[in-house]
Formats: sequence, C-alpha cells, structure tokens
Amino acid sequence: MALVVPPPRHAVGFSIAPDPATVFELTALPHLGDVTRFARWLAHDDATADDLVQDTFLRALKSWHTFQEGSDCLAWLITICRNTHFTSYRRTQWFESVATPVLETLAAVDVMERARDAGYAPKPYASAECFGVEEFQRSFRRAVSSARTRRRMMPSSPS
Repeated sequence: MALVVPPPRHAVGFSIAPDPATVFELTALPHLGDVTRFARWLAHDDATADDLVQDTFLRALKSWHTFQEGSDCLAWLITICRNTHFTSYRRTQWFESVATPVLETLAAVDVMERARDAGYAPKPYASAECFGVEEFQRSFRRAVSSARTRRRMMPSSPS
C-alpha cells in the first residue's frame, strides 16, 4: 500500500492567510524610528517617550485588525501615539500631590494595619495616635482647601 500525500493547499487554489503578527512586523515595525522621534518631540523626555512608543505599538498590535491594508501605516501609528499621549496627559492633570510627612506616615500605618489584619505583620508597631492624628487632620484640611482654591482659579476649558 502506497502512502498518498495530499498536495499543499496553495497548489489546489487555496490561499494561505499570512500570520497577523508577521504582517504587523513587516508593516508597522519599520516605522519604529519615526514614531520614536515623534514621541520624543511630543513628550520632551526620553523615558516618557520610550513608554509612549511602547504603549503605541501595543495598542497598534491590539487594533491591528482595524488597520486598512494599503493606507498609510505611519500616519496611523502617529495618530495612536498622539492620542495616547494626550489621554495620559489629561489623566495626570486631575491629580495633585498633597503628600506631607504626616500623610506618608499615616499611609504607612494604614498599610501595616491591613497587613496585620491579614496576618502578615507579626511584630507590634505604633498606632496612628502616636503620629499626631490632629496634625494630620489640620494638614489635610489645608491641602483640600488649597486644592479647591486652585481649582476655582483655573480657567475653564472651552467645551
């Protein structure tokens, strides 16, 4: 009995679909240098730009199925990079650091209490009362009041 080997699919009229990851590598990765230069111009910081490029290519890979073959891949990547940067920039504008030594100490105490309650902190430690809860309350109220005042003084963005 002879072993019969079927012909390859492409030999009988079937087309073999290319792997999307391979197509991404061949189409998008050649633009890595251009996207990196744009991200560095946009972010004004090499470390932030490197993170931005990484996020850009990760989002591009996740959305590769939406890329229309034959369109300008560099323009598509630049758009993703720009939108990613502005989204992260807008998110950081909402946070204001009000850290003081008292807040940091109380946060550490809170972490230690949670660890103790979960059974991870075997050694006894000082409670929040010895760190001056009253001082914390005054500092916290001043920080919140200051943030509210600054928020009222900020110009509103046009909608």
